[in-house]
Amino acid sequence: MNYYQNFFTEKIRIQAGEQAPHFILEDMKGNNVQLSELKGKGVFLNFWGTWCKPCEKEMHYMERQYSHYKNLGVEILAVNIGESDIAIESFVKKHGLTFPILKDKDRTVPEAYDITPIPTTFLID
Repeated sequence: MNYYQNFFTEKIRIQAGEQAPHFILEDMKGNNVQLSELKGKGVFLNFWGTWCKPCEKEMHYMERQYSHYKNLGVEILAVNIGESDIAIESFVKKHGLTFPILKDKDRTVPEAYDITPIPTTFLID
């Protein structure tokens, strides 16, 4: 379930140095993940799709960085845009991903961040 629409009524293009739009998305285990709960950590926020070849290519690097930085206060959140659980689960298994994968079935969070091409990544402190 995506709670973004409960927090914002209009899309605002985010700029460097501004507060990141808050969101709540479900992970692959059915848990809600809130961006605000990660306050105080660095967040590597990535938007991706299983069909996107550049996305696929960067996943190996993200996994390696997650293994190194997860105990140093940096979290990776990889937001899949609008795909089925089966497609996401197959991709995650194929690539051995262990970092949090979030599902945005309604595609509202990428709209909040004004995502056009994917992959797109934001670094949030």
